[in-house]
Amino acid sequence: MSSISKIMQMGASISNNPYRNWTHPDIANGVKNTTYFQSPHGVNTQYFRWSYDGTKLFLVANGDECHTHTASTAWDITTLSSTVDNEKTFTETVRSMFFKSDGTKAYTLQDTTTDIIRQYSLSTPWDISTATSDSKSYSPLQSTATKDFFIRYDGLKLYTVGNSTDKVFQHTLSTAWDISTTSYDSVEFSLSTAGSQTNPTSMWFAPTGYYFWVHGNITDDIRQYSMSTQWDLSTAAYDSIDYDNGDLVGPTALQFNNDGSKLYFGRALNDRIWEVDIT
Repeated sequence: MSSISKIMQMGASISNNPYRNWTHPDIANGVKNTTYFQSPHGVNTQYFRWSYDGTKLFLVANGDECHTHTASTAWDITTLSSTVDNEKTFTETVRSMFFKSDGTKAYTLQDTTTDIIRQYSLSTPWDISTATSDSKSYSPLQSTATKDFFIRYDGLKLYTVGNSTDKVFQHTLSTAWDISTTSYDSVEFSLSTAGSQTNPTSMWFAPTGYYFWVHGNITDDIRQYSMSTQWDLSTAAYDSIDYDNGDLVGPTALQFNNDGSKLYFGRALNDRIWEVDIT
């Protein structure tokens, strides 16, 4: 199946997909911009997430804080304001975050010995200061050190990655975007077996459902994997395609923009977020 056919199939099968203009990125030829966004929140900026229109950047810092910065030009880190627009202090230590496509739900991964994904509602879309707990959660028990998670754009699939097992795990939500209805599919993919990637810290899935990328803390690169069956980890394989520019040490987060032309990654060593142009 061609890339165009895959994208068309994906658009038809999942509504509210913010990545409708997606073109598969060739990460091996990515060029890192010389400019970056320096977190103003000290030496403890451990995660980031963009809104799906590229106008807001959410930074998780100091364990339990989430700060929002606005970009005057969508997806351009050089236009991000250093001033915080709004913020939220959670009651738990947060390792990673994810948002519903319309910005009305937020999900946090608690960074403790007990991995818990918690669900919040935002009364104002994309305004994290309006987030309140839904008193709903899910504990992925497949790894004792879950580092990142990804929710499919229809809210019916969840993927987690853990660095105690070096595996990606697949889950299903019986009710869209209700994290309390999640169950494990008993489907996993070993990163250490396929491509010898270890200590994964972050990941991102293509909206086609045929590709995903993982950033590893030992290999210090971003590696591409493909699934022959859409969204099915049991059909995954390493593509022998990597992105490595020497600045990927100490990874914190990974995300593409909404058309696949830009890649973003974070570094814990200097609390910076870098932008990569994909040709």
